[in-house]
Amino acid sequence: DQARVYDDGLYRAIDIYLKVHPWISEAEKEKICSVMDSQKLTLEGCTHAAENERLPLRTVVQVLFFEQLQLRQEIAGTLLTFTAVTTEEDGGETVGEGQVEFGRWEKTVRENQVLRLDMDTMRTRVHQLERECSYLKKVIVKIHKESSSEAK
Repeated sequence: DQARVYDDGLYRAIDIYLKVHPWISEAEKEKICSVMDSQKLTLEGCTHAAENERLPLRTVVQVLFFEQLQLRQEIAGTLLTFTAVTTEEDGGETVGEGQVEFGRWEKTVRENQVLRLDMDTMRTRVHQLERECSYLKKVIVKIHKESSSEAK
């Protein structure tokens, strides 16, 4: 848990650095962000990083991917707890092998539905970020052309 606080601190430092140095190129941003391990961020850190427009697209996608994995693990843990509680409430009855298989299949279907929703959300966010990145590149090229034509 202490390591996650350290990683969140590193993320905050990177975010502050990028905020203070907005002219840094995408390649330099990616190099700076490569020291951060997205997998070790807390849920709050992941949420902030996923919405952070200063981070390079690759970093945001990594954060979203690991956030999805964390969510998947949490859901699986919750479903297992729910299944255990339900079995206890039913008197701990022993069920037949066919019922166990059906229960596993039903659980897998639910997990699959949740993952599809997560992937759709993530895909939408990636498309938004790609459009935003493309727009920003066009603006940068336009500004660069205008400044070079004014310099002549």
